[in-house]
Amino acid sequence: MNHKEENLDPEDWEKMRTLGHKMLDDMINTLQNVRNNNAAAPYTNKLLETRQAQLFTGLYETYRSPQFRKQWTTILNQEYTDFDDFWEKYGLENNPDAWANWQTVASFFHGMGILVKKGLVEPNLLDELSIRHMSILERVD
Repeated sequence: MNHKEENLDPEDWEKMRTLGHKMLDDMINTLQNVRNNNAAAPYTNKLLETRQAQLFTGLYETYRSPQFRKQWTTILNQEYTDFDDFWEKYGLENNPDAWANWQTVASFFHGMGILVKKGLVEPNLLDELSIRHMSILERVD
């Protein structure tokens, strides 16, 4: 059997070393400029705005999806008198599908709250797009 030895070594080590040092210097300069130089702010702000828009679009698509709307509507139409009654009718052990709806919807709104708290989504944007609804806890009263 004839095995051709693979060699991943660069042809010119000195050229590779120079390139590696330049790459490292460029990375350090970029990090320094992002933190200390307002010239980088428009780039980072634009990148942040783009990421926020992508994040919000994904959330909005989830919120407006027929599946999520059905789960949300199902929850809003559930009737119970207190927590024990709720748990008997819609708890995990007695009604796994209803419980899955609660978990999905509650997780979505919990996630939205975290994103607002972290400043990744503006609360007024949610309000303007009619995502703000009564709290699930208000349903219990």
